[in-house]
Amino acid sequence: MASSPNITCDMVQALICMIWPLRYCCDYRPFFTIHDSEFKEYTTKVQAPPPIILGVTNPFFAKTLQHWPHIIRIGDPQDSNDPNKHKIKRAGSIKALDS
Repeated sequence: MASSPNITCDMVQALICMIWPLRYCCDYRPFFTIHDSEFKEYTTKVQAPPPIILGVTNPFFAKTLQHWPHIIRIGDPQDSNDPNKHKIKRAGSIKALDS
């Protein structure tokens, strides 16, 4: 899940390519919308989630796919330029990253 179709498409392709030299043999959709014909099939909670990788931008999917075991949310790239977004806190002698 990301804020733009370009980011979701790139992320789905990156996930597929990550297992190279093995071939990914299941279905994947770099950009999936609520208007796709399989929308009802994939969002039903009656059966187990299908073996598929979906790239989505609509926040509605966060609610409808909450029964899926794995959801990756990609942050907005503009947020990464903010130097105050991540701060290192000292908790005794341990450093923790606070976001």
